[in-house]
Amino acid sequence: MGHCVARLTLAGLSARVVTLGVAFFMAPEALDVGKNIGTVSDDALARRMFLVLPVAALNTVFIYWIFSSLSKTLNKLKVF
Repeated sequence: MGHCVARLTLAGLSARVVTLGVAFFMAPEALDVGKNIGTVSDDALARRMFLVLPVAALNTVFIYWIFSSLSKTLNKLKVF
């Protein structure tokens, strides 16, 4: 029962979930690589700031998405 419910609920969001998941994996990896390579060059601070912003934005999107979904679920449960 759980698989069918989750599959039906994510029917329209599957592509978005996969895209955000890949971006969420790639952004911190790029940040880590930038930190390790950036120790040699002089412009490491600018590169680090360029790589930190997508990680922070993705974290914000996921946190907002989680709490808004929890709020909708609580509202649905209050109705019943």
